[in-house]
Amino acid sequence: MSHSNVLKYIKGAEKYEAHHVNQPALNSTFHTALSSNMTQSNNVPENYKDAIAASDVAAWMKACDVEMGNLRLLGCWEVPRRSSLTSPSKRISHEKSIDIQDKRAWRSKISQPSIEIVAKGYSQVQGLHYFESYAPAVYCECAEGYEDRSKYVYRLLCHLYGMKDSPRGWGQLFANVCKDFGLTNLKSDECFFVKSVNNSKSQIHNIHPNLAKINDATAFVPKNDRIYSDCPHATAILIIASYLDDNLAFTNCEALAAEFEVQCNVKI
Repeated sequence: MSHSNVLKYIKGAEKYEAHHVNQPALNSTFHTALSSNMTQSNNVPENYKDAIAASDVAAWMKACDVEMGNLRLLGCWEVPRRSSLTSPSKRISHEKSIDIQDKRAWRSKISQPSIEIVAKGYSQVQGLHYFESYAPAVYCECAEGYEDRSKYVYRLLCHLYGMKDSPRGWGQLFANVCKDFGLTNLKSDECFFVKSVNNSKSQIHNIHPNLAKINDATAFVPKNDRIYSDCPHATAILIIASYLDDNLAFTNCEALAAEFEVQCNVKI
């Protein structure tokens, strides 16, 4: 902590008074926001039974149908008869988990109820249901309110949020999407992917620049000589940092980033 910051906490110092004069207002704002958020959370169903008992049940059922329709369209599972299973221990249960707050937090345009299917991965046992956080075939109970659970189960063909092998499955999928786009996985850190593209029509520049000497690849290119008109540099660079399900993109070329976004929307 710097000397200037230390003065904020020394009673009698000028910065102490300036720092603490706003604390009551900040504390009040914080508690108001926290109380408001807790009130909203209490009105959000936590599972399917809560949803069908909610006052706005029609809206929640519509949200459930939308989510189920999307997962079926993506081919996330098959629906075999329960009697066809040879090993009941392969089954794990999963339920509808209503999660609207998180989605509203990172998608400000969402105002209607929105749900996601969450697998009860805590019932998976390593060495029985999955190996190395990956299982080629997983069976689970059908979603409440849809197929008859006494007769059918889901054979999952894709990973669902909540399964213990989901992070590994997502990591493999995203890595393949990056590599198909021409991004190179760094040997020093497998969470980073880099793509460099020549951006000059008249002269081919180094498309594998040393990132430690990035200035060598960012020489100015006249607009009439650019391949990507929005990138003023000799080399267009896209760097993707991936951690769990959070991905960050760093680039000097918005058009290149937009191409990668299209690739992701098609493949994921």
